[in-house]
Amino acid sequence: MKSFIVFFCLFLILGCQNNSPKPSIEEEVKTNTSPKAKGKQLILVTAENSTTHLGTVRWYEWAENKWLIQGEPVSCTLGKNGMAWGLGLHENPSSVILKEEGDGKTPKGIFNAGEAFGYSSKANFQYPYAQITEFTQCIEDTTSAQYNKIIDRSKIEKDWESADNMLRKDHLYRLGFFVEHNLEQKVAAGSCIFFHNYRAVDKPTAGCTGMAEKDLERLLSWMDVRKEIKIVQVAKEDISFLTKQIQLPEFKDIVN
Repeated sequence: MKSFIVFFCLFLILGCQNNSPKPSIEEEVKTNTSPKAKGKQLILVTAENSTTHLGTVRWYEWAENKWLIQGEPVSCTLGKNGMAWGLGLHENPSSVILKEEGDGKTPKGIFNAGEAFGYSSKANFQYPYAQITEFTQCIEDTTSAQYNKIIDRSKIEKDWESADNMLRKDHLYRLGFFVEHNLEQKVAAGSCIFFHNYRAVDKPTAGCTGMAEKDLERLLSWMDVRKEIKIVQVAKEDISFLTKQIQLPEFKDIVN
């Protein structure tokens, strides 16, 4: 009987202990961060409002229990018709107009960063990279099984009518990376969203985020795929809504 009592007491003591490892600061980020939106690197694109095609890109590293900006902010261009809520890691506000195929709008929200691409056979950075060839296309046909995918048309049986040929004479895709928007391939919800070279600082895109090539090179050289890079694209009036889903830098750093 005595041995049973000793065993039972030990059981109670051990059972009350929580042996689960405590999440690191990087894993927690903040209590209001959605598990889907956690990351240790952040690319933040902000615009004055949802109708402008001009924006600013900043990038941050999570350290010292906060987002630390890396370098100076740079200018970017957005869709010719501004921005609309896209499909990513975030929850969209109720009763809003969502991005649609061909609407000329850059998607707002939280997204993962996808693979980089460019015309060179080899990149000057460590981030995952694929060379664009004459066969590289991004499929925009909403009826295709390849909708919203970058493919090599020489290796896939064609089932599409419209596609973006990525080896272009204007060199827009000489360097860039994919934004993981609408990975579920929801019909007509928008496709082929990238960060890529811009034509000029004041020239809008068809719905992507355009940057100077030197800034893209600097950004890609910093990006570390092991750090679960998150992209946030947002108009300033929507920042407070997104802070309920992902911890953003201090407002004073991004509202001016």
